[in-house]
Amino acid sequence: MRIAHRYLTFERNVNLLEILQTNQIKINVTEKTYNEDLKSYILEFFLYEDEPNFAFKQNLDQHFNLLHQVTTEFSPEDFDKAEWFWFTVAPLGYPQPEGKFFETTYAIDNICFKCEIGKRQKNPFRLKAEPKPGKNQFLGLHWVYDEMFVRDVAANILRHANVTGMRFSHPVVSKSHTPIESIQQLHVDTVLRTGLIPDGLTVEICNKPHNEEEKNNAESRGEVDSPKNYCGQLKYNFPQRGTLTFDKNIFEGQPDFVKPYEWFGSGGSASRPILVSKKVRNIILKEKFRGAFFAPVFLK
Repeated sequence: MRIAHRYLTFERNVNLLEILQTNQIKINVTEKTYNEDLKSYILEFFLYEDEPNFAFKQNLDQHFNLLHQVTTEFSPEDFDKAEWFWFTVAPLGYPQPEGKFFETTYAIDNICFKCEIGKRQKNPFRLKAEPKPGKNQFLGLHWVYDEMFVRDVAANILRHANVTGMRFSHPVVSKSHTPIESIQQLHVDTVLRTGLIPDGLTVEICNKPHNEEEKNNAESRGEVDSPKNYCGQLKYNFPQRGTLTFDKNIFEGQPDFVKPYEWFGSGGSASRPILVSKKVRNIILKEKFRGAFFAPVFLK
């Protein structure tokens, strides 16, 4: 496992290029010309915390306007050792109706509208039209981080392999409410007992505004900000450094698809990530299904 610092800039800078080349920092440059007036330039490079002179190299870049992301790269050994994985999918499209999809899709009882903790799906997801996922067998939706959709081929193979902990339903077209037959939502209903090991995770408590998006969501529902509107519950930010870590005992006797007891997210968003067994990952890798992404889950 390596902690990587990714840097991006969309502007040419001779001084930055000279520093990177002098210190033998590998760069990726992408240039495209669309027409005489529209051109794009992207420079990308990575620094790793375990490489020699990391602090010195990182300090060289502080004088430039760079986008900075911290990510984790896992080794083949990390994947081989893991028994459980954090399963995510590529987003394609937005849930409908925009601006009201939340109250249309989720039950409004036992939920905090400030942080979304306690949300529970009551209706099928609505999509603008039948999606065109191309070769992807797995896909998701923007703004929704704890649900996924699959095409029939993947759904049938998972069923025939006796994968447990999943059920399926069809989303619908938003305006006509007609079921979309080409994809199915894969529901994960099993929630583990508490067992997260939160070392290094950032915590948020729902007791004050967190971001502008949350404020806008509240205003769109006609809410007036008041302390009583905050639930006081706790959620964790998704890790950038490392991965999710749990007590290994909570997975004993559980199905192949589960969700943790704890909530994750930031500001006005909360979700329970989908966790899958090694069996699920092995099937998806064997079939070479696209649109599925995995990160090892560490157990202690």
